[in-house]
Amino acid sequence: MVSFSDLISASIEWTGLVLFRPFKLKKWLILTFVALLSGSLVGGGCNFNLPYNTGTKPKQEISKPLKSQTETASVNQADNLTRKGPLKELKSKFSQLYRQKAVFLIIAIGLILLAFFLIITWLSCRLDFIFLEDVIRNDASIKGPFFRNKILGNSLFSFYLVFLTIFLAALAADILLAVHVFQSQNLSSSGFGKAAVALLPFSLLFILLLLLFWIITFMAINFVIPVMFKDRINVMKAWPVVLAIIRSNKLLVFKYFLIRFALGICALFINILLVLAVAFGIIIPLILIMFLVSFIYNSISHALQPFFIVLTALIGLPILLSIWYFTTCLGLPFAVFFRTFSVKFLGKADGRYNLFNFGKEAGPA
Repeated sequence: MVSFSDLISASIEWTGLVLFRPFKLKKWLILTFVALLSGSLVGGGCNFNLPYNTGTKPKQEISKPLKSQTETASVNQADNLTRKGPLKELKSKFSQLYRQKAVFLIIAIGLILLAFFLIITWLSCRLDFIFLEDVIRNDASIKGPFFRNKILGNSLFSFYLVFLTIFLAALAADILLAVHVFQSQNLSSSGFGKAAVALLPFSLLFILLLLLFWIITFMAINFVIPVMFKDRINVMKAWPVVLAIIRSNKLLVFKYFLIRFALGICALFINILLVLAVAFGIIIPLILIMFLVSFIYNSISHALQPFFIVLTALIGLPILLSIWYFTTCLGLPFAVFFRTFSVKFLGKADGRYNLFNFGKEAGPA
């Protein structure tokens, strides 16, 4: 019988041993770096720019006296000459060239972002195994585990690449079908109830795809990666092993899912409180420093102000990045705890995968 309270206590104990007994700043900084790039510590945001629309009606033109037919014909002829003149032609060519450059720039930026995403994903897959090895060994190494887990990381990267491609393609197909139905049935002019009923299957499929994505990634992080690491096998050989373990422990795995989800919410809430507490602690000194910098900037001559801005940036940016990184370190205990908790649970579900017997530096399960 698996006791989750014992697993949680043992995971907390091991987290304290890894991070606090003894406390080493260098170890914290390295493990935070590995956890951050492996996806254990994440964050982000978005911004949308909407087109501006005043919604006002165009002003009425002031009535002017009617021109004679000859004057009207002369004006029209002049307009035609202007529209068909070389200046208009040149402007049209420049406009087409601008559009071509804009399209080329968009494609180039898209390819750069895609390449960046692939590199980060590849690196994240390798660091997943590095973080796992560092946690169970109570270590903070990068170089050795990076080369030892080369084949495993590349295998996981290939799986994620195929899986993400299929997932995004399914999402896109669902959205495009929903838009087609919406337009073909003219649901924009129908009532909300009719539109909701017509789009309900697509909405349910969208939610189902998101749920399936979460379950597969959850299983990969919590079970597949430890199995790959222990048996030194690729991802396609690890999945059948994981599915067999789940089939043998259906109720136990279901409880783990629920408890892991609840613990994740609690950890997120505590982490936010810690970050806010630190933010409130440093916000007053930062405001005072900003006032001091502003006072010095306004006091010096205009000729020295550009050099002062450069000097402030060279000093201030590293300080701000250091504050951000040390604030990020606050989430490291949660990352170590959840990695430990998943490994200890897997060891209880199947004794073959008790990874805390891996290496002489690991502690008891």
